[in-house]
Amino acid sequence: MAAADAAINKYFDSLPAPGVALPSHYATGESPFDHLQQALYCVATAIKLKAKDAALHLQLGMLLEEQFFLENVIGFKRDKVFHLLILCSWIELDSRLLICGRSCDV
Repeated sequence: MAAADAAINKYFDSLPAPGVALPSHYATGESPFDHLQQALYCVATAIKLKAKDAALHLQLGMLLEEQFFLENVIGFKRDKVFHLLILCSWIELDSRLLICGRSCDV
């Protein structure tokens, strides 16, 4: 869970201060959305390994709520192709534990 915690911290650090607009461009892999997606991936992987751990399910729900907040309140959205790739990754995660060379310690 250290990787998920690190991604969550990077996510909150990358958010702009209240009242400040989001930058128009982030470096690849350094946007708030990228950090949030990495945290979601790590927590989903942890749930795959420890399916009965209620704390992991709670953390996943809170991260998904934060994703909703980021997309609908702040207005930071990805294109539909990106969402399709994430969906395919999650489906593949169901059949295999690690994909795309990402690693998350549990």
